[in-house]
Amino acid sequence: MSPKKSAGKATKRPRIEATQDVQPVPKKLKTEKLQRSNESRPPPRGVPKVWALLRGDLTETVDYFRQRQGGVQTNDGSFRGSLLANDYGQRPYLDGELVLTRAGGGMEQSKDGRKVMQQKKAQGADSAVVQSFLGNMAKFVACPIILSQDCRHAPSKPLYPYAVLTHFKPVFHWFEKDNGCLVSRFRWEKFNLSEEAWWMPESSPERSSPPDYTTKAARKICILCKKKQPVIFTQGFVCLHNLCGKFWSLKGKALTNTDDLTYNPVWLAERTQWPQGIRPPFALRPQPLPLSGAEKDPTFATMRAAYKGIVCPRCGCCLARQKLEGWYCATLGCKFEYLLPPLNINIKSISDAFAGQFDGHGVPNFEVKAPVTLKESVFLHSWRIQTYEVTGLSGCLIKQFHSNAAINSRPGGADDILAEMANPALHLARRVMFHAVGMFPLQRESGLH
Repeated sequence: MSPKKSAGKATKRPRIEATQDVQPVPKKLKTEKLQRSNESRPPPRGVPKVWALLRGDLTETVDYFRQRQGGVQTNDGSFRGSLLANDYGQRPYLDGELVLTRAGGGMEQSKDGRKVMQQKKAQGADSAVVQSFLGNMAKFVACPIILSQDCRHAPSKPLYPYAVLTHFKPVFHWFEKDNGCLVSRFRWEKFNLSEEAWWMPESSPERSSPPDYTTKAARKICILCKKKQPVIFTQGFVCLHNLCGKFWSLKGKALTNTDDLTYNPVWLAERTQWPQGIRPPFALRPQPLPLSGAEKDPTFATMRAAYKGIVCPRCGCCLARQKLEGWYCATLGCKFEYLLPPLNINIKSISDAFAGQFDGHGVPNFEVKAPVTLKESVFLHSWRIQTYEVTGLSGCLIKQFHSNAAINSRPGGADDILAEMANPALHLARRVMFHAVGMFPLQRESGLH
């Protein structure tokens, strides 16, 4: 049954306005405290192609980072994306072409009154993150890196809570020790060195010559494990092989206080050449939804493809679908909308094609387990009414009414109610869920509420 037309403003047809330069100015940014503490950092020279106000907007829009928690997206042994946030480890590094970071996790707050984050758990070579990174190295798979507003070692002030930097190549993995625990570290190099690093300050130098793939930092062979490794620290050679007896020692002495360790500038400047013609598996900005499909198919709004977020083609903001009628950009001055045609919901279009509907009395689709037991079944016309009781709770009864196709199709019945839910006048929307690591629209996979 088709929903009734709203008496208010008519629903617009799907459209995408022509792209134009719009300066992104988010409506709400939780960066007041952050900006006050980072006044010394200059603004970046450019703006990102993709950014987000909320973590939920980001994870619903891009395929390379769908993590509600944590800083790494891996799938089936493949590293898809990484988030640079608060790195409480030692020597995090980010410039226009290079990222040095650690595998996430394993840190806890100290219990000595200082309340500082310390490494408490080891990050071994068998972890999924390390194995995925090594897999990408072997298969030459680059992936995007995302910058969080909480990243304290970023070279410029954050423009947005989440901003996608660009694609980076995984080129080197090594181990260190932090607070006595094994720590995995990664080296990422920018995939396209000719691309502008928008996150760098305006005053920072830009690459003016082709990359030099021949100049490398010195390589030395450990006298114990016989493995050839780069000299990554200015202070001298340190074995980075975690199974070696000389691991994490400098000039014959185990490293304990590493606050003064600095990276070898030659190692920071060296670049790794990959085979020609390789392209990253994911574009930074996902492909836009097909307008022709939305206009021709009245059920498009309920398809799984329409559950996801989209990137605003005008300002690059990630837009989760929070409104039933479509997507609205959250950037002041943008006014981009992607509106869907009025829904004509049919129960068969959104239900399990193999489940069917009951013609006779319906039956439960779940198994009753202790302490819940079935007390009685009553049949009233087309209804099946089942009563359950909970063992140990006197007087606690649960009644369940099972309908069928005849009941659901009656005027004013469940089918009509479902159709009326698509009425634009109801303004159905998904609500925001607050979480320790961000805010998310509720029910990423199960539609609108």
